[in-house]
Amino acid sequence: MSYKCHECGSPAVTLPERLDENAYVLCRDCLKPVATWAVFKRTMTQAVLADFKEAGSGSHPISYDPMDPGLLRAVAGRV
Repeated sequence: MSYKCHECGSPAVTLPERLDENAYVLCRDCLKPVATWAVFKRTMTQAVLADFKEAGSGSHPISYDPMDPGLLRAVAGRV
């Protein structure tokens, strides 16, 4: 999985102070909005699950991140 800012190419982001679904995740270098927290969570979860699937693992991914409890199942199509 790789990520980079669409404006400057930086792989670094700054998360919003309050993890409100509509708060913006910002590029740490150019400070441009990358996505809302909700969109960023979903996009990163999809990317991690795609990498997990590509690796051929037969088990289910486990996350200790403070994600929405249903997000992993929803993105994996198990809702």
